[in-house]
Amino acid sequence: MNNFTNMAKLLSVSIFGLSILACDGQVEFNEIPQVKNLCSDNSCIDNPIDEDTKDEFLIKTSSSSVLQEGTGGDVDILIVVDNSYSMYVEQKKMGERFGDFIKTLSDVNWRLAFTTTDASNYNGDRFGGNLLNLVGADGKIITKDTPNLIQVFRDTIDRQKDVQDCGVSGKAPCASGTEEPLKVITQAIGKSSTENSMFFRSNAALAVIVLSDEDEMSFGPQDATKPDAVINSVVSTFGTTKKFLVSGIIIQPNDSACLAEQQPDGVVATHVSSLVSLTNGITRSICDTDYKPSMQAISNNVRKILKLKEITLDFAPVKDSLKLTFYPPENAVKWKVYGQRVDFTELPKDGTLINYTYKYKVKRDRKRGH
Repeated sequence: MNNFTNMAKLLSVSIFGLSILACDGQVEFNEIPQVKNLCSDNSCIDNPIDEDTKDEFLIKTSSSSVLQEGTGGDVDILIVVDNSYSMYVEQKKMGERFGDFIKTLSDVNWRLAFTTTDASNYNGDRFGGNLLNLVGADGKIITKDTPNLIQVFRDTIDRQKDVQDCGVSGKAPCASGTEEPLKVITQAIGKSSTENSMFFRSNAALAVIVLSDEDEMSFGPQDATKPDAVINSVVSTFGTTKKFLVSGIIIQPNDSACLAEQQPDGVVATHVSSLVSLTNGITRSICDTDYKPSMQAISNNVRKILKLKEITLDFAPVKDSLKLTFYPPENAVKWKVYGQRVDFTELPKDGTLINYTYKYKVKRDRKRGH
């Protein structure tokens, strides 16, 4: 967006904007007041800074704005594919609907790579969180510019060779029958500055899609990688601002019919499902005949993580000083402050301009007198 456009929008806000301060609960906008501070008791701010600084600090003001974009955004998509003996049909079904998946992301700057559920410590592109070599194209990453990208996706996700052309002299070991999708995610992230550095972008959201008919370490034993270990891996590697989403095409909890259909190999994906819930992702049934609805639903959910859910302030605000203005006013949503982060209780609508201003304190430079 150019500076002129930003100035025009900010001018519109200054003339027509509505300052909204909101707390927990529901807000109706049938009649929007001109100015209403619903947080005079400071209940919208968690551990605010008091303005009384006793001359030790200077009080300064910060003002800025952000636009809830209707399009665009960067996302790295990692497909974790179960490459064990029982998964050929499901791999094929996902491949057939990749075109439906990327349609929803037509205005998104996406990149996609594959790894398998095999966490074994062997050399080769299909072990231990390494990214798979593409089949039918150079490199390891599919983008919008990849020639014949749908066919490349289909050919790469087809892992029959991992259980056929393997295990003999001169060949790599066959795919492990012990699926470890959560461990593999941590392995792939752990290599984000080494073997997988070409894939993970610092400014991009990370969306993981797990395709598997079993749980972590097949049956989810006590020593299986836990969902919080994956979250911790993301935070320790990329920081707290990384947008992270996990989705799964799996045997869902309480789906006894699908579990029966997937026998003798299928196991309910309890660990995967828990990780999906922690990241606000979605799961779909691996038993679906057609994966089109599943791929479309997951794609739509990927778009959501590119939306503005929060604002990170440069400084912690002084008590009672933070004001948010939404334009148009009817797009106002409720919010709450946690330190330097402003969380929205619901996503602002596309095209909403959010203007915010607050006071903050900085330590006074005694030598210079300011």
